[in-house]
Amino acid sequence: MTKVQNADPSNDQLQPEAAQTPEPVGEPQELDWFRCHGASPLLSSAWALLLVGFFGARIVMRELESDSTDFTVLWWVVAAAVGIAALTLAITTFVWRRTEFALDGTYLHCREGKVNKESRKIALASVDAVDIERATLAKLTGFASLTVRETGSKPIVMSYLRLDRANALRARLLSTPTPSTSVAEPADQAAGTVENQAPMAPTKPQIIDDSAPLIYELPTQRLLVSLAWRWVLLVPFLLLAAAVLVVLALRGVQLIGPDDIPGFTAATILKGVIAVALAVVGVVKLVSKNYMSRVRVGDGRLAISRGLISDFSSTINLGSVHWVVIKQPIVWRWVGWWQVRLLTVTSSDGSDDDSEDEGAASQIVLPVATMAEVSALLEVLERAGVAAFEPAIGLATRATEPDVRTTRRARFVSPIAWGREGFTIADRVLFSRAGRYSTKLTVIPLAKVQQTALSRGPFDRSFGLADVDLLGAQDVGALTIRALDHEDADELFAHLLGVTATPIVHRPAHTSWVHKLAVESR
Repeated sequence: MTKVQNADPSNDQLQPEAAQTPEPVGEPQELDWFRCHGASPLLSSAWALLLVGFFGARIVMRELESDSTDFTVLWWVVAAAVGIAALTLAITTFVWRRTEFALDGTYLHCREGKVNKESRKIALASVDAVDIERATLAKLTGFASLTVRETGSKPIVMSYLRLDRANALRARLLSTPTPSTSVAEPADQAAGTVENQAPMAPTKPQIIDDSAPLIYELPTQRLLVSLAWRWVLLVPFLLLAAAVLVVLALRGVQLIGPDDIPGFTAATILKGVIAVALAVVGVVKLVSKNYMSRVRVGDGRLAISRGLISDFSSTINLGSVHWVVIKQPIVWRWVGWWQVRLLTVTSSDGSDDDSEDEGAASQIVLPVATMAEVSALLEVLERAGVAAFEPAIGLATRATEPDVRTTRRARFVSPIAWGREGFTIADRVLFSRAGRYSTKLTVIPLAKVQQTALSRGPFDRSFGLADVDLLGAQDVGALTIRALDHEDADELFAHLLGVTATPIVHRPAHTSWVHKLAVESR
């Protein structure tokens, strides 16, 4: 396997100057340091304390109901429960006391550490994303968790702040001018190229509130129907199972005897109630994950909010968006719904749905969207300078086919999707489509590709195939374009490295997609 770092210096990611220059570890003593709310130790260990109390009470009640109660055992159980609870509170209190924050006009400082003290800071001008998350317990008690993210740095998390204070801190963090470009119309071509234009001074951003333009709002009916459609493939299996049970019953086969059916005792009723309650909680959490999803845009940022029993809101700097992934599950094809996920190096919503190749830093922006809503988001991203998305809609809807598709020999490697997968390169942007019945379109600006690899296994070599791997910055993720013709893979590999823009010598010029791309760019 050949693996080479990008040789083109223009493809290297430019980091903010504040993030590149090392700063001394020591912090000025005149900073106004603060901690999270004093109830943080209790709230952060609440679930552990509840579990300890539940199992301790269960053991005590079972011992009291027995014929011979041993009070020595009861005292040991109570002492163990109290000891575990005290130890848990002591640890969380120690962590809380050893974690402090400070905010001045330039940096957000954080010093933390249990044994080894660690001090770090994030430049306010390079903040890329600020998230406010309210879990169920935090929402009931009026608290929130604030997460500040910067490219190339470990995020700073402030757990259990008062909601009003978290909002005030986010407003102050986002009120600092950023080096990102704002969402505006493209400059007039007559004014000269970008190189000839004078750099514009960053303007004071405005906080994105409810008055900002709303580009997406998820209706509740669409969310419920989309969740039901995801399970529609189980219906044939359920019908098949029901048909098997009916056939067995008609043949006189008795699967369950009278002794196997439990009586309606208090214990069985309680277990049934608990099972139903857990199922209801699972459904509610599934609905709450994307309930009332809204996306607003303003001043080069996206504001995302959603949640029912727990709330999540995030403000993402559009300059930190690296890749865009557009998906359509097979069960959504008939209704024309799509999902859009942004891959950044700074923000993550914790979702792990089908994200095995998308890294840890991914954010679902449009959970269930129509193609018109997808087009509106892509237009915002294009105006912000993320990439040119002109071929994206046609490739996603299969109105157009990729310029380079997997060869017929790939049917032995990918018997279902071969011929429907491939890639297109336009305006220095790679569009990779995968899937035959479900669709996954990955949009990657070539300037955001950090590493490229060309691999051929023994099986691939026997069929004249090759794979091309693309790796993004940090946790953005990786993309593998599989089962390409080895000549197409060689040309793609050379093109990504910036080594050549002319066809490979052993390919006729009129059949090379690189030659076609070079002609169109003249």
